[in-house]
Amino acid sequence: MLINRLAVLIAERRLNISKLSEETGISRPTLTQISKNENKMIQLETINQLCMYLEISPDDFFSYLPYEFEFDFLSSDLVIDFVGTKTYIDVESFNFDFTFELVIKVVYKDGYIPINVSGSLGISKHFEKRLVITLKVENENSDAWQKYISDLSVDFRHIFDDSVIKFLKLNLFDAIEDKLEHECNILTNDYTDSIFETIDSYDTDLKCSW
Repeated sequence: MLINRLAVLIAERRLNISKLSEETGISRPTLTQISKNENKMIQLETINQLCMYLEISPDDFFSYLPYEFEFDFLSSDLVIDFVGTKTYIDVESFNFDFTFELVIKVVYKDGYIPINVSGSLGISKHFEKRLVITLKVENENSDAWQKYISDLSVDFRHIFDDSVIKFLKLNLFDAIEDKLEHECNILTNDYTDSIFETIDSYDTDLKCSW
C-alpha cells in the first residue's frame, strides 16, 4: 500500500489547504483530494511543487506498507425503526442497529492473513448526528491485529479507519434498501436517498477492542 502523507505534513507545519493552494498555485480541490488520498494519480510536477514548498524529499512525501487491506462480510443483521408508511418515511425518526461479522484480509503478494472481527454500527445514544462503529477482534486473531493494525503509523491508521467506515456504510445502505423494499414493502425513492445522505453526513467514531 502506497499513500501520500500530505495531511500529516501540513498538520505538522500548522498549514491549511487554502494557504498551501495560495502559496503553490495548486488548486484547492486537487490538494483536498491528495490530502485524503482520493487522487490515485498525482502529476510529477505537483509532487515536485509540494516537495519544494514543504522542503522535503519524495521519500518524506510517501509512505509504503508491503501489504493491502481487503474486507469481506461473513454475516450481518439489520434492525430498523422509523415512523412512516409505504410511500413516506420520516427521515428524522429513522433509527437502526446493524450487527455483523467480517474478515479483514491482510493481503500480501502470495496470499493473505485473515483477521475475524464482529461488530455493530448504529446512531450514538449520547451525541446527536454521530455514528458509532464498534469492532471486537476474535481472541485467536489478537496477535495479528496488534501486529498489522494497532501498530500502524498515524497516516496509515487514518486510511485503514476510513476504509472500514466506507465499507460498512456501503453495506449498511444496501441492507437498508433491501429491508425497506422486501420486508417493509416500501419502494426505494427520494426518502431512502435522504436517509442515506443523512447517515453519510454524520461524524463517525470507530472503536476497536480485542
